[in-house]
Amino acid sequence: NAGNLVLVGLALWGLMVFSKLLRLWASLRGVMCLQVGPTTILSWNPREDREIRLTALSRGRRAWAYTMHGVRLALTLTVWIAGNFYLVYAPKNFGDILLSMLWLPRVLDIS
Repeated sequence: NAGNLVLVGLALWGLMVFSKLLRLWASLRGVMCLQVGPTTILSWNPREDREIRLTALSRGRRAWAYTMHGVRLALTLTVWIAGNFYLVYAPKNFGDILLSMLWLPRVLDIS
């Protein structure tokens, strides 16, 4: 039944958007845990590890990071709502529903 497939598509689409929101939240928590200083500080110790670590952010870069996270949140929620409307109202047959379910995650990856 096409109606049941739309419900499955909505559930899977919601889970995919939720996982994107969790990654966004983890990134935002990383920014919030950094120290605030007058300058941005990168540290690197080539003997211990081969990573460059961000240890402090300037106020301007922190504000920019918060702004970008807000934009990403708004874009993700907009794509989620548009995808829900598309799954509910656009497909008319079984093949269109399957095609929509396959391509909606690619739209989310682009955003």
